[in-house]
Amino acid sequence: MPRLLMSSIQPRTPSLSDIGRSLVYTLLLVGCDQQPEAKTKPVASAPAAPAPAPAPTAAKAPPPASPQLFDASMVDRAATVTGLRKVKLEVDSNGTPVHVSLYHQQAQAIPQAVRDQQTKHYPGSTAREYETEKTVAEGEVFEVEVETAEGEHCEYSAKADGTLVYTECQLPADKLPPPVANTVKTTLPSGKIEEAEVVRRVGGPETYEVEVVDGERKHKLRLTADGKINAHLLVLPAELVVPLSPVD
Repeated sequence: MPRLLMSSIQPRTPSLSDIGRSLVYTLLLVGCDQQPEAKTKPVASAPAAPAPAPAPTAAKAPPPASPQLFDASMVDRAATVTGLRKVKLEVDSNGTPVHVSLYHQQAQAIPQAVRDQQTKHYPGSTAREYETEKTVAEGEVFEVEVETAEGEHCEYSAKADGTLVYTECQLPADKLPPPVANTVKTTLPSGKIEEAEVVRRVGGPETYEVEVVDGERKHKLRLTADGKINAHLLVLPAELVVPLSPVD
């Protein structure tokens, strides 16, 4: 009997075309159940219209992978460079590192092409400290901090081939442009400015970085000359531990 045939079919997930066929078969079986003695010739059913193909969807490109900034080369430098004073790690709101910097006293760890820029940008200056950095925006860069012939504390940042990225110099808090000073005061009214710098990036506008101590916390503000805040960062103390040999 048709019902026995139906019970012997193994269930599976039907396709759209299968659904059309199963409807035809079910109608035929029900007809047989209702009129078991009938000998009428079955009427051919029109084939089911094929289901329209789904519209193609554009595949989403995976997000770009963030570069590994504190990699094996930075670990090796941190463990071997002389006069290491500080390691600075800056992260974004997701915790992804965007800037790693080693502050040290080893001039030989700075490419010669970078050191040669000192007399060009700050003639008569004395080198005070060096930085080896990796950033998401610039890749590997190097900084030389100097005391100028006029007694200013400045630094310049350059690629390994000597290409200048930016210069920056410290300035007294009372020398900040009024819009910058006003924004700092409004943002951290009870804070005290610990350090302020003017940053001159190649091909970019002049900006300012201001470090403010407010209670037990230190803040860093990055601002445009008209007082707009580009970034508000919290500076936290930390301890970095690196291996001197491979660790399992």
